[in-house]
Amino acid sequence: MTTTTAETPRSLGPALLWSLLLLAAVGVVYARVASFEFVHYDDLPYLLEGSWVRRGLNGATIAWAFREPVMFNWHPLTMLSFLLDAQLWGMSPAAFHRVNVALHAANTVVLFLVLRRLTGHEARSGVVAALFALHPLHVESVAWVSARKDVLSTLFMLLTIGAYASAVARPSLARRAGVAALYALGLMAKPMLVTLPFALLLLDWWPLGRMAKAGAGARTQLDRLRALALEKAPLFALSLAACVVTYAVQVDAMGRLAHLSLPERLANAALSYLRYLAMTVWPTQLGVFYPMPPHVDLARGALAAVLLVSLSAAVLRLARRAPWLFTGWFWYVGTLVPVIGIVQVGGQSHADRYTYVPLIGIFVAVVWAVGEGVRGRRGAQRVAAAAACAVLALLSLQTWFQLEYWRNTETLYERALAVAPENPIIHHNLATLFREHARPADAAVHYREAARLEPDLMQAWGGLALSLAEQGKVEEAWQVLEQIAPRAMDSPEIRSVRGVVALQKGDLAMAEREASEALRLAPGFGRARDLLHRVYAERKRRAGAARAR
Repeated sequence: MTTTTAETPRSLGPALLWSLLLLAAVGVVYARVASFEFVHYDDLPYLLEGSWVRRGLNGATIAWAFREPVMFNWHPLTMLSFLLDAQLWGMSPAAFHRVNVALHAANTVVLFLVLRRLTGHEARSGVVAALFALHPLHVESVAWVSARKDVLSTLFMLLTIGAYASAVARPSLARRAGVAALYALGLMAKPMLVTLPFALLLLDWWPLGRMAKAGAGARTQLDRLRALALEKAPLFALSLAACVVTYAVQVDAMGRLAHLSLPERLANAALSYLRYLAMTVWPTQLGVFYPMPPHVDLARGALAAVLLVSLSAAVLRLARRAPWLFTGWFWYVGTLVPVIGIVQVGGQSHADRYTYVPLIGIFVAVVWAVGEGVRGRRGAQRVAAAAACAVLALLSLQTWFQLEYWRNTETLYERALAVAPENPIIHHNLATLFREHARPADAAVHYREAARLEPDLMQAWGGLALSLAEQGKVEEAWQVLEQIAPRAMDSPEIRSVRGVVALQKGDLAMAEREASEALRLAPGFGRARDLLHRVYAERKRRAGAARAR
């Protein structure tokens, strides 16, 4: 088995040059995100609507960050980074975007330095880091402020790996404690890192080559694997704790997709592994949200699973001859497990941001395979270098174009619909945006489409009725509400919408009944309270007008 030691190459000049080139590449490609807005898709609840973030960093907000999950996630370190941004620069979108880009740039350089240390290969490590820096699939994690958890957690993941390499080279209790501390911080930025202890076992195989020498009296590879796993017991304990916390805060979100059976979720997971590979090779049709279909094709999922198993078996057979392929492939497979959808949270079938860490494995496998293939052949090396430059240039160009869709909420949603038109969530969100911008006719079109695609999406029906009423089509709005009445009378939102439309019809008694019923169903429901106030104000106005006559 080909192995390398975790020693840094002697000359720092090339490493410095690579680092500067990588920083420049990220800066040039991502510079314009500083002019982008916050987007309504998660940025508002994370940062603006009722959020503590605008209050900045103080004792109360620090306690809040550790105490309260946000958007079904417990990631206090991510929230602390938002609080620090607000403290330093206020709620300027430019500042939040710049920090995301800075973290991505830091990840790129640290990835290069860690790979260089682990493998001793300067150019190969640089190409892997450049692919990571410039691939369009990573745009979502960088250009979306709410994806701060991706870039921040990855920084701590890479620092953990670097600290692990130091602890392996020069073992000490302090170094092991440092590894655990960095890993804990990474988990507090995003719990997707729960698979990192397993990924470290892959690095033990290659490039560290520890499987050949682990365990003082170990006779078999299984014994050596046990010894290597045992030394990571504190990391596995942290991983288990993160899983328990994540389950506790996400259990409600998991229940929202109970209609998907386990076979359907497994089929979608197998298909998603292949989708991500296809998107890596041809990253053109990228959007912010790919909806889960009502039913997953189990036959296609079974074929995808067979292909994945076959690929994994082939990689296992090559594990000694091509250890980089083994580590790279199973890094990809393993680090995707927490977000592959077997435990489904949210309505997406897959997401670009989930590839931020896993694609490192694919990049390593491909770059090392090419590097080994051209080793010792100067002409072939020149061809490979030229091909790498061409690929990176094309990826940079595609990333540049992909970034434009993140400029504001409208461009983001319209792109999502261009990629996946059968998308009720995005139709609903775009309609809500149009209503907020006083475009009720445009809003009605998208609310109607959202309701058609997902008839049980009561928010879409309610939004449609309000949009029609805002256009003066009060009777048509009431007909929409009557159409869904048999299955919506226990919805406080629909009850309050009925009250709003009744008020516009001039029926104060009905408006009051609907508002009161909405409050009975959901005590403290703000819209219903506001509606009651409007009803009382209208009664006073009418009474005053009658006395004036």
